[in-house]
Amino acid sequence: MNKKLYIFAFLNIFILLGCNTTAESVACDTSTNWFEVGEKTALNGKHVRTFEKFKNQCGDTLPSTAKNNYLDGYTKGIANYCTYKSGFDLAMNGLENPKVCPFEIRQEFEKGYQTAKVARNEKLKRAEHAERERARRLTQQANAPKKR
Repeated sequence: MNKKLYIFAFLNIFILLGCNTTAESVACDTSTNWFEVGEKTALNGKHVRTFEKFKNQCGDTLPSTAKNNYLDGYTKGIANYCTYKSGFDLAMNGLENPKVCPFEIRQEFEKGYQTAKVARNEKLKRAEHAERERARRLTQQANAPKKR
């Protein structure tokens, strides 16, 4: 692959990874909106069990309503995350399928993911072929007899 393609791929992955992170820690006080934390966790493609990390972090300071609020938010977020478009976008950017979508709503996400995975692989094959052809032409030009 040429240098521009490497840079493009690196920047895409860097940007997506930056957008795909969820804070692994939260403020363990009454100001934390656990519904929002759950929703953001789901929208970032993280597993519902991420709550256990928060629970361990907060210990006894975890409000009694935190888990239910988190689960309500996660439920809303995962329904918005597990779509054809989300699966498609994830695969087009070469990211792994996090396999967080519940069975009942997984089908559209998986369909988008598989469609984009095939399209991305084809696009990469075409780019590699174009690069090989460019290298071949350059080699031919370099080995061609010089005209005087």
